[in-house]
Amino acid sequence: MISESEERALRLAAQINRLSQLLGRPYVRDHAAQVGLSLTEWRVFVRIVQDPGTTVTRVSAATGLIAMTVSRSVAALREKDLVTGAPDPADSRRMLLRATPSGRACFDRFAPSAAQSIGAIMGALSDDEESRFAEMLERLIALADEL
Repeated sequence: MISESEERALRLAAQINRLSQLLGRPYVRDHAAQVGLSLTEWRVFVRIVQDPGTTVTRVSAATGLIAMTVSRSVAALREKDLVTGAPDPADSRRMLLRATPSGRACFDRFAPSAAQSIGAIMGALSDDEESRFAEMLERLIALADEL
């Protein structure tokens, strides 16, 4: 039998997961077929565009996706010529990932609409509420990273 606080924790985790899925819904509904990327591939792609020279390990840490899922997404992105990789001079086993020119053009075409959809949802919060929400999420993510 689980305690009331454990029950609340499970409910909150489910709500956070649902919010994440719902935030991705406009991309899937409006752009996935045009872009040709799954939601997971899109999320990996966005991280690579936002952090040129990133690695699978850093994308995994930033997204919470397991490294194998990120690697598969990177392979799909490379196959579609949206991302390129070059060996890291400090460690040739690691690839430094960047958007290709066609990848950057794809991002520039679809990211504003995706961001507007998320902004419309987050617009339900005041600036102060959004700031506090972001701080609480960062705190929870930091604790979850330690598990």
